[in-house]
Amino acid sequence: VLTEVGADKFYNEKLVYTHMILVVGYDKNNFYFHDPDKKCGGPNKKISFKKFKKCWEKISGNSGKSMFVIQKT
Repeated sequence: VLTEVGADKFYNEKLVYTHMILVVGYDKNNFYFHDPDKKCGGPNKKISFKKFKKCWEKISGNSGKSMFVIQKT
């Protein structure tokens, strides 16, 4: 699932843009994702459901929430 998050909440910095991550799995408490950011990103990172919800719901006043589901065929 390709999803957009608010970069400020995601990285805990004062940023004014959104960021895309690729969610590749989950467990009882977390999502696992790949982050293309060159500075802080990498493969197989994790984010709690609570933090993800905060980053996804409060993106910015200029954009809406988005997710793209890509089905493997």
